[in-house]
Amino acid sequence: MRKNGVNRNLLPIAGGVCAPAGFKANGIASGIRADGSKDLALIYAEKRCPTAGVFSQCNPVGSPVKISNKHLKNGYAHAIIINSGIANVFLPNGDKIADRECQLVEKYCCVIKEDILVASTGEIGLTLPIEPFEMGIKRLAEGLGVNDMNSYAAAQAIASVGEVPKQLSFSFDIGDISCKIGAIFKGSARVCPNMATTLVFLTTDVCITPEMLQKALSAEVKETLNLLSIDGEPSPNDTVCIMANGRAGNWRIDCADTEYKKFTFALRSVLSCICKELIRNTEGVTKTLCCKVSGSRSKQVSRALAKRLAGAKNILDGIKEKNLKVEDVFYLLAEEGAMEDALSVRISLQSAKGVLTLYEDGVKLPYVQSTGEEILSASDVWLCVDLGKGNYQSIGYGCIW
Repeated sequence: MRKNGVNRNLLPIAGGVCAPAGFKANGIASGIRADGSKDLALIYAEKRCPTAGVFSQCNPVGSPVKISNKHLKNGYAHAIIINSGIANVFLPNGDKIADRECQLVEKYCCVIKEDILVASTGEIGLTLPIEPFEMGIKRLAEGLGVNDMNSYAAAQAIASVGEVPKQLSFSFDIGDISCKIGAIFKGSARVCPNMATTLVFLTTDVCITPEMLQKALSAEVKETLNLLSIDGEPSPNDTVCIMANGRAGNWRIDCADTEYKKFTFALRSVLSCICKELIRNTEGVTKTLCCKVSGSRSKQVSRALAKRLAGAKNILDGIKEKNLKVEDVFYLLAEEGAMEDALSVRISLQSAKGVLTLYEDGVKLPYVQSTGEEILSASDVWLCVDLGKGNYQSIGYGCIW
């Protein structure tokens, strides 16, 4: 039976992409990386299932993105193969390599080639040999498992050199049904807005149609990963994918009803966690900066402002140096066409340590040094801008170096 209301309780659990029943994973060292570390990962679903993807908006994109886009046209997938160390991008034989990967997964996992997605990350400009795939994918498939360590092995295999492997998983309820969602992800450089942003692979046991899964992923990426800016540099292989096998047994989600909203809330929460983890694990970053823009008349304006604030150097420097100028915020509001009435705007710095209001009711308030230092001592700092004109809000994700 369906229940109204959105359950906002997500409980952390172990398992990563193997947390939802029906998914397996593995990661091995195939020889792509000269140092012998893991460089080849596989995520496998027990059955062909609804799958959605959001990809890099660079032009041109890498061969894996082209192949994955082609294979996802029907909204279904069975497995995802990912390599690291050397990126399959701008290579004359890139398409052949990606296609050969699919052929090998088809052979050793007994799945259809067109139901396999491909992803790649690593150094650009190096030759990517085919031999590691020829020799490694059989071993990769044979070692597939369903526990936390199998997911972690896959996370290790997609991580950049020196990057901490990243995985997370949560349980949440849709009505009376307990559901799970898990992820492995990477991203320590070339992370900027207007794209899928990094490599993120999610699995869930929620029962949902391919159309609604794609709708959910596209919408929530716009509200999370597309509003993340670390260094302003894009990548041609960025990929976010989610597979949903329906094992939870919830009523099939086929429209934007209450159960869809419960799922999208969980998905957004997970993607928000991923944004923060990507920032925290970037070398040299000291704090996560969340820029919340509320009270906007339109979603487009709130997104644009949140993104601009999260990546604006003068804003970041002002917060870091404890000298944020209200005028710099107003200039950005004006550039985005959101400066209707300065008297309605409220600007504040917030964290778990307190709130410091900088502008309210047309009055520029003094920067209280002691309060500011206390707020900035927290690991997550919020710059909140309330336009006071509407009901839309967005959160941009940035960092303080």
